[in-house]
Amino acid sequence: MIAALKVPFVDVSARSLSFATDAPDIPILNELSVKTGNLSLSLRLLGASHQAVVTCPDGTLSETVAYRDDVDPYLPASHTQVCGEWVHQFSSLTETVPWSQLRDRAHAQHSEAKYNPDLLVGVFGAEREALTALEITARDPLGWRTVHTYPQYGQIVTTHSVVRRRDQSSPARRLLPNRFPCTAPDHGNYLLTLILWSPDSSLDDSMQTKDVKVLVIIVVIVVGFIATAVACVNLGNDDPVDFIESTYTRSAHLDEDSGRAYTTDLTPAQVRSEIGGAVSPVDARTDAGNHYLQYAKYIIAVTATATGTKILIDDYRRGHQRHSVIITGWGWSSSPPSGFRGGGPGSGK
Repeated sequence: MIAALKVPFVDVSARSLSFATDAPDIPILNELSVKTGNLSLSLRLLGASHQAVVTCPDGTLSETVAYRDDVDPYLPASHTQVCGEWVHQFSSLTETVPWSQLRDRAHAQHSEAKYNPDLLVGVFGAEREALTALEITARDPLGWRTVHTYPQYGQIVTTHSVVRRRDQSSPARRLLPNRFPCTAPDHGNYLLTLILWSPDSSLDDSMQTKDVKVLVIIVVIVVGFIATAVACVNLGNDDPVDFIESTYTRSAHLDEDSGRAYTTDLTPAQVRSEIGGAVSPVDARTDAGNHYLQYAKYIIAVTATATGTKILIDDYRRGHQRHSVIITGWGWSSSPPSGFRGGGPGSGK
């Protein structure tokens, strides 16, 4: 089992952290390691935060998040690096939270470390709440998560990383069922035949011209069908619920009244990108590290938890009531939006 470590080092604040992909090896206090397929990960607890080193067939990928006297502070929200056919994707989120929330999230890390062999927790100084937690979250593709807390400033820094082959960097999305059936105009049944044709001296000019006209007509008809199909899909995908239900873990114990909760170990920024990429919202905004997505029927709130992210689904009016202090300032009306992003019913396009 992984034990919590008390070490005599104290980080200054989240603003003191720097990020590097070419930092030298730094003396370590303890580490987690795993070998999966062609990859080997060394996830290292440092006296000043963490370092991850992945050895792959094409070389080495590394990330270092730490306080370093010789480097100016800089912690990007996201970063991608490539080594041969392997891609390393890094993201970070810095939050300022009430003391009670920081305490609860830190204690949750301690509790989980007692039974999770893939989680290492290091305690800095005398406060149990001042910690760095390192966790291997996945093996295919290889992924890990870190949590750094700074109680004196009420700050929590969470990072997520994944290393995968280039051809796995953009996983295919599941097509959502069409909730708004769309019937194409009845043009009859067409048989499309592709003919590899070259001018033949045995054919006169009028025949060749006729063949060209037929091909043009067929192309126009096909393009029309494709445009109609695309319009149907765009209308049908304005509902993100199916994607959320099939992608994230249902967590009924985190429900809020009629709001349904789902969870994941990804960062809020990653989740917001996933949901918005699968089903385009009418609008999407961020406030204090939390993300809000506006749809015709729903308002989705994406917020951080002790172990990742919570996704809360509210019907539009209830969601507006719940988050009104924040979203009203963005001009989000208490009535559901009547149109769809990019045109649609009532949009005048």
